[in-house]
Amino acid sequence: MVRLAVFSLAALALLGCRVTHPQGYDQLATPALLQPLPSTPAALRSGRMPDGTPITVDVERSRVHTGLGRYGADVAFTASSGGLSLRCATDPDGPGVPKTRFGCWSEGAPGITFWVAPDQDCPARNIAYNRTRRTPACWEGVLTTPQDTYTTAQAHLTGRGHAIERLTWTNAAAEVQQAADLVVAGRPRVYGTPDAEPELLYLHAFALQYWLHAIDPG
Repeated sequence: MVRLAVFSLAALALLGCRVTHPQGYDQLATPALLQPLPSTPAALRSGRMPDGTPITVDVERSRVHTGLGRYGADVAFTASSGGLSLRCATDPDGPGVPKTRFGCWSEGAPGITFWVAPDQDCPARNIAYNRTRRTPACWEGVLTTPQDTYTTAQAHLTGRGHAIERLTWTNAAAEVQQAADLVVAGRPRVYGTPDAEPELLYLHAFALQYWLHAIDPG
């Protein structure tokens, strides 16, 4: 990942870099559509829904191995709020799980799954991971819920491909339902008024924030 919190957009422009946002991001990511921010500061492991309901991230493991061409992330956690809960992990497996380097799912009803670049050639380890980092399609995902199917897409540096922690959620009718700026760890900015499942989409954004920052090699 490239941290825009470290390199401002102005600095990136001076370096000849431009950020390409996914379709619909610029239309949603406006002050008028910013969902209410909690009165208390959020963190990677805790926060609040726009209505004030607490969000917690219970981490089972969070390790990144780097050095001498090596890279590997081993992350597992559960993001919860109210009656919603998403179990998430790198390299998930099991019945019905596609080839993916990261996924989330609900345990029991309702049936919810999320897979990053399912069944795509997106290596998750060692030198080959550099290609994944520079391939925008490797950062797209599919969130399936009882009510709809959403495609997530991330911003990237034009010409370089490096993913940026800015995302959109687009439903099966090709309508962008939510956008999120997750660049600054612990300070998610979520935009839009989803037609359905707003709490789930917000919790999913919070879960992705933890994953994206946890796997960053720095």
